[in-house]
Amino acid sequence: MEKVGKHEILRHYRIMDFKTTEDMLEQIALKKGLTQQQVTTDPKTKKKQKKQVGNQEDAARRVIRDFLNNRITYFSKVM
Repeated sequence: MEKVGKHEILRHYRIMDFKTTEDMLEQIALKKGLTQQQVTTDPKTKKKQKKQVGNQEDAARRVIRDFLNNRITYFSKVM
C-alpha cells in the first residue's frame, strides 16, 4: 500500500477519509456489501441486537486483487 496514494484509494472505492487500515477496510467492506451479521446483547435490557459489520478479511482480499489486476493506480520511484 506504500505505492498507492491515499487519494487513489479514496477515489477508487469512493469512501470517506480514514485514519487506520482497519477503518479503510471496514468502509470498503460496507460499500461493497461484504458484511457479516454480529449479534450482541445489551447489558441493560438483556435483548439481543443484530448489526451488520464489514468483513475486513474479504475487503482486504478485494484490495489485493484490485492492486494485482491493475485496477488501482500506483507508482514507484526510479532510483
